[in-house]
Amino acid sequence: MTTDRTTLDTDARVQVRVPATVFSGSTYSVTVEVLNVSQTPIRDIRVEPVEVPGTVINRRQEGQRDRITFLRDRFRRIAEEMRTQAEYAMLVPRASGRLGRLYLRIYVAFFDFIKIMSSRMRSSRLTLLPAWSRRSLDIYGIEEAEDLQHALIDPLNESHPVKLSWNLAMAKLIRCNDEIKRALQEIRERKREVRELPPGGVNTTSFQIRSPLLFTQRKAEAVFQVYYDSDLHGGEQILSARSEVVLLAAPLSVIVGAVVGAILGFLVRFVYLTEAGVWFSNAFWQDLVASLALGVLLAVLVRKTPESRKPLTAEDFLGGVLVGSIAGMFSSRLIALFETILTG
Repeated sequence: MTTDRTTLDTDARVQVRVPATVFSGSTYSVTVEVLNVSQTPIRDIRVEPVEVPGTVINRRQEGQRDRITFLRDRFRRIAEEMRTQAEYAMLVPRASGRLGRLYLRIYVAFFDFIKIMSSRMRSSRLTLLPAWSRRSLDIYGIEEAEDLQHALIDPLNESHPVKLSWNLAMAKLIRCNDEIKRALQEIRERKREVRELPPGGVNTTSFQIRSPLLFTQRKAEAVFQVYYDSDLHGGEQILSARSEVVLLAAPLSVIVGAVVGAILGFLVRFVYLTEAGVWFSNAFWQDLVASLALGVLLAVLVRKTPESRKPLTAEDFLGGVLVGSIAGMFSSRLIALFETILTG
């Protein structure tokens, strides 16, 4: 079942379709339909959420741009690692003999120290390269990586750790570069989509929204604005449309309420309904734990979920408090009743 709201204009009609009820903390869909009711085309239609109960999570174009930023950052980090590998291949000498191997170990330790210090510096990058060669190993694309590979990596032995690491990083760099190209192509294709809506045509935009986490039920509105260019009126036109949705409390709120209610019910029974006991004794803690366990059990049995078809349900935090209070005040009797039922 959906709830529809319609706004009429001489150019277009906007219809917002939302579910009548949504569980708090869940994901739901909202569809905005723009119908051209005029005799002339309308162009450059944009649908923007003004106020929605929750967070929009699937704005496709924005999501693609966020992904491109993520992929470019990954490309940069892989390229920086490959630069260190190329620098190592250029600077670390090929040693032979005991003295040469000792010298190599000292040189490698110093090289690693420089790179560790460089990774902790935010304003500059330490390097052992001379000033006239510090940018020669930078990698901005696949072509630069291939040039460095031919010049510095290919001469190394196939089993050399630097060459093995380079080959793995190179494969990642190529895959990352291909993903960036595909994401950019999707954005270009989206921009090339036909933006003209003919008379009688319908433009549909869908949003995936994650509802807020609530402990009680409340009503909310989904408000959208539609922007488009009109030849009939000239210039950009703006329409607003809204629809109401009922946000149901999260199923977890019933359990939280039951815990609170079980504690309150137990305290009421302990203080007023039974003979005075000893606070914080073993019996006190045993009764409290039993009340909590029973309250949670009852809450799980009666809480309302999206699939539930129970004749009696607790829908929110206050309902859970009520169920937990009953369990806390009458836990002894309920446990005795369960024992009677189980033992026959």
